[in-house]
Amino acid sequence: MVAGKPEAAASLHHTTSVCYNKRAATACNIAGRPYKNIMADILYHLLANLLYIRRHKKSIHLKEMNNPLLYFIFKGDLHTLFSAKKRPSSFSLSLTRKASIKDIIEAFGIPHTEVGKIEAGGTEVDFTFCPEHSQTVVVFPFDFRTTQKLPTLLHPEIGKPIRFMVDRTVLKLGRNLRLAGFDTTVAPAKSFRQTGLQAEREGRIIATRNRDLLKCAQVRHGQLIRSQDHRIQIGEVCDRYGLRRKMNIFTRCPECNAILAKVAKDDILHLLEPLTQKYYTSFMRCVGCRKIYWRGSHHHKMSVFMDQIRNRISF
Repeated sequence: MVAGKPEAAASLHHTTSVCYNKRAATACNIAGRPYKNIMADILYHLLANLLYIRRHKKSIHLKEMNNPLLYFIFKGDLHTLFSAKKRPSSFSLSLTRKASIKDIIEAFGIPHTEVGKIEAGGTEVDFTFCPEHSQTVVVFPFDFRTTQKLPTLLHPEIGKPIRFMVDRTVLKLGRNLRLAGFDTTVAPAKSFRQTGLQAEREGRIIATRNRDLLKCAQVRHGQLIRSQDHRIQIGEVCDRYGLRRKMNIFTRCPECNAILAKVAKDDILHLLEPLTQKYYTSFMRCVGCRKIYWRGSHHHKMSVFMDQIRNRISF
């Protein structure tokens, strides 16, 4: 290194990679102060960066002040879904980059499937809306009232009859939905995108506790299940889609989702246990997996359970 020469300082800048911007590097080169050793050069570069930051701190602050300031109000229980548990239901946010309202809301931890309506500055907007100036954004939850208004700006109409797809996080919920008579399949072991596309092709609502799955853009209809209790979970689904009075219990196989059909006792007699042959006369058989069902003690327990769901009896 040649002391007192700006080109020597510039060369050292490239080897140490300490100077982080072109303006600070220029300040180092112009100064041309002599260097006694490598450490002195490094310290000088650091000092030049600190001086640059100090000089431009005010302009950086003013730039941040010019960013759009959004005042969010989250209605219902949406605030309970925030990733930051202590965040209030209303707060201000300064935007530092252009982003869709869908991305902004999901960054808080709320999947788009849980949002029923968005109003920005008093005007209803869709998920592609990108805020460009300061305004109030009100976010409403997706609930039974939303279901009655479909299709909306945010969600297309739900197919009829209503059908579901559950993933591994709510397998017992899937079984209960089938017991209640609702067409319910299990999500394939595929990517979130493929799962969303398959649910869309089949016209199914995805029920899951996995937020990342519901944040996938390919998921058109879905529900984030809050409770870990499968008995309460089916109540969540029924309340959201108004299904408590639409149950048709024991018409689907709880194992494979196929239809149950009546079968003559004589046709399956050789498949029954001796006590079952003696005490039961009415039987149903799954047209898919061929499993046989009858009105035993388990049937009675499930009937009581479904009556509790239908009549909103707490567990």
